[in-house]
Amino acid sequence: MSVNEREIVLDMLLRVDSGKLGHTVLKDTLDSYLYLDKVSRGFITRLYEGTVEKKIYLDFVINSFSKLPVRRLKPIIRIIMENAVYQIFFMDRVPDSAAINEAVKLAKKRGFSGLSGFVNGVLRNIAGNKENIKLPDKAKDRIKYIEVKYSMPEFVVKHFEKEYGLERAERLIKVFEENRCISGRVNRLKTDKESLVRALEKEGVKVSTDTVFEDSIKILELDNLNFVESFKKGEFIIQDESSGFLGEIVRLPENAKVIDLCAAPGGKSLMFAMKEEVAEVIACDISEMKKRLIEENVLRTGLTKIKTQINDAAVYNEAFKEAADLVICDLPCSGLGIMGRKRDIKYNVTQERIDELAELQKQILLNAREYVKKGGLLLFSTCTLSRKENEENFTFISKFKDFTPVNFSDKIPIGLLGTKSGIRLAKEAEIGYMRLFPDELGTDGFFISQFVREK
Repeated sequence: MSVNEREIVLDMLLRVDSGKLGHTVLKDTLDSYLYLDKVSRGFITRLYEGTVEKKIYLDFVINSFSKLPVRRLKPIIRIIMENAVYQIFFMDRVPDSAAINEAVKLAKKRGFSGLSGFVNGVLRNIAGNKENIKLPDKAKDRIKYIEVKYSMPEFVVKHFEKEYGLERAERLIKVFEENRCISGRVNRLKTDKESLVRALEKEGVKVSTDTVFEDSIKILELDNLNFVESFKKGEFIIQDESSGFLGEIVRLPENAKVIDLCAAPGGKSLMFAMKEEVAEVIACDISEMKKRLIEENVLRTGLTKIKTQINDAAVYNEAFKEAADLVICDLPCSGLGIMGRKRDIKYNVTQERIDELAELQKQILLNAREYVKKGGLLLFSTCTLSRKENEENFTFISKFKDFTPVNFSDKIPIGLLGTKSGIRLAKEAEIGYMRLFPDELGTDGFFISQFVREK
């Protein structure tokens, strides 16, 4: 069966334009085309993710050569041209002529024959002058320069500038643009790290064991998890090392009960269910769809300690009152720490959205404190880099009656203690929290804090 990869990408991007989540669109599409060979699937993924990632830069280039600005182009024509420009600038194995000709054909096929000459002319002009593209003057307007060079919306650039300074802001944004490998955690109930690595390499999966934690692996090159037998057998779970810190810093009593309030897709619940001292994990989330995501992972890994439940974390649940030795609050957030994985997040972040999420987080935390047994622990974390969602919520919890931050500096991996970032992490952990930055350890951006409820 013959397919047009570029047309598939066009339809994917139209779905994103209509408000669909970018990572969901990619997963659904690849799941629908499992029969395609690795080359076709790789092309679709690269063109789709690249066009989303570099949208601001692509539009800047098109506007530099088109008399009609991008904002006035019909969505289909705009996306066809963005796709073509991405191929011209970032896909060396695609001849410029092929990118242009396929774009023209696609415009005609979608009923825009009258605009095919416009598409052809602008793209040929761009291809002929691609060595002469001038970015905004960095010395005169560094914010605009960073926005265009790294395709990062102005709001996010200014947000990072305000919180971390412009030098650090550019460094962080540059790292987000780099390709990120997938991290996993070994399921020691089914295998060991050495056996898992051998099995993955036998399947043609490139793996690195250069990780922060002993039970972690890095998958350097992968087509689709659905094709990996070790994953289907539940011998490892997908988990970035940033969230892996949660499992490393906690001390729990024997027969501990854990409640994971925002659990989907279940990585943290699975991690704690692997611990011998944990007797039960209640993995909750707000919808049946999210509950199913957790259950799929539970079934695959065979971790029978986990019970799933639909629960709105923002609504108090009397059944959970003082029921848990550990309550995990990995809360909904703006996602500024995972922009390297979910390419469309950066286009949807606003100050209003951050403010709304910070209030939602506070409501969930007010409920969560009631679920912790006396002497139990509360873990609060996010995958963002926003003080309002992180440090300010740490201060908010610190004011709860009977809750005290836990010093977990002794849990910092020994291999990190001699590094600049490791020293900083240890100092923060003495206070009771930890900030992980993608430009330091190669992890996602992440915030973790731990509190104990006094007896």
